[in-house]
Amino acid sequence: MPAAESGKTSDFCLTAQYMADSINFIRVSKTYDNGVVALDDVSFSVAEGDFVFVIGESGAGKSTIVKLLTREEKASGGRILLNNFDITALYDKHVPFMRRKIGMIFQDYRLIETKTVYENVAFAMEIVGASPRVIARRVPIVLRLVGLRHRADAYPNQLSGGEAQRAGIARAVVNKPKLILADEPTGNLDPVNGESIMAVLSRINHEGTTVLCCTHDIETVRRMHHRVIEFREGALISDSGGGYCSLPMPPKQHAGEVQPNTDLDWILNRTPVLTPAEPAEISAATIQDDIDRILARLPRRETAAENAETAADEDAEMVAGEETAVLPGDTETPAEDSESTKAEDAGAAEAEAGETSESETAETTADGTDEADA
Repeated sequence: MPAAESGKTSDFCLTAQYMADSINFIRVSKTYDNGVVALDDVSFSVAEGDFVFVIGESGAGKSTIVKLLTREEKASGGRILLNNFDITALYDKHVPFMRRKIGMIFQDYRLIETKTVYENVAFAMEIVGASPRVIARRVPIVLRLVGLRHRADAYPNQLSGGEAQRAGIARAVVNKPKLILADEPTGNLDPVNGESIMAVLSRINHEGTTVLCCTHDIETVRRMHHRVIEFREGALISDSGGGYCSLPMPPKQHAGEVQPNTDLDWILNRTPVLTPAEPAEISAATIQDDIDRILARLPRRETAAENAETAADEDAEMVAGEETAVLPGDTETPAEDSESTKAEDAGAAEAEAGETSESETAETTADGTDEADA
């Protein structure tokens, strides 16, 4: 009988509040019911606090890694250890409790359409039993962490792709898991938004969270300079550093190196992950500069109110340009100036006509005098 069911508590469980300070795949294989071999004798490990990319073409086995870690699928052979616990032997009824201790980030976001960004993030805390006071304190901090504080009241259909993915990240980290699993987090994003998502994940990793990211975005992987594990047709073909190699190893050697824990207390602990005594901050002050830099590179979507205000300003500028400004020394209005100008022009024309008439009269008189003299 497992120690958790017999009422015993191991020294491990006295110190572990969260799962997954390490991942161990030991000669793991997975063959689906249709005969497709997704993984073939794969062994590797991920240490606590690592940031690891899992890369490969479609069908290489990346998504199967994530499904096995969350027990969405069961391994056909081998063992998978999370926090030194063999999850391949975990009863199905205990799987939901294990999943609550993992932060999941999906390619298609999977936000609840009827809830706002704030409510989507808060819902993850409600599931683990966090109090309303703790939720109200923690959610704004996490939204600021991912740069979505100003979009807290927006619904998923009002978000851009990058904003929706950042909301998904906020939901994944709000319960402070020690492991983040990201399955193609940038698959539906443009390069700029994809880079911002990776920057947020990197900052979360710097806070001590282990990140395992499955992706096919090779350019992003090259820029990040983290450990890379590559799969091809279900086989591990390269590992840029650390962990087990993909060469065959005798099962006894693995069994001697890793002794799995059999205590379920860390999974079945039903007390809330977050307690009022827990610090509220997630080192927000240390990451604000990075978040501001990321957001400055993103195209900003103006709200309806901002669009209306901009249109009003443009109309005002157009009207102002059409009007004639009155100089400080002027005493007449533009209309009066126009009438005065017209009157002056008419007077000048009459004076010019009068001068012309007098000139003609004088010339006529002179001609008559000359004729009379003749």
